[in-house]
Amino acid sequence: MDPATLQALSRASSLELFHLSRVIERLMSDPSRIVQIRLHLNLGQRVRFVDGKAPGAALQLRSGTVVAMKDTQLTVQDDATRATWTLPYA
Repeated sequence: MDPATLQALSRASSLELFHLSRVIERLMSDPSRIVQIRLHLNLGQRVRFVDGKAPGAALQLRSGTVVAMKDTQLTVQDDATRATWTLPYA
């Protein structure tokens, strides 16, 4: 993330951050946005995705294969661990 953006967000109040998270959640679940993303995905397609659970501040980029596509989420099988991840369309 851009350092200036991160710095600005760190100065926001908890209420402001909550409102922002709700707006982001609403935008991410917008059906038209999801349709546009799904147009570029197929079952069996190799993709890269972000491991938001990795320890530390840096997000880890992983590789995997799309194994299921649902209305608001897709399932990806991680190449390295063979574990499956349920992810939002993003």
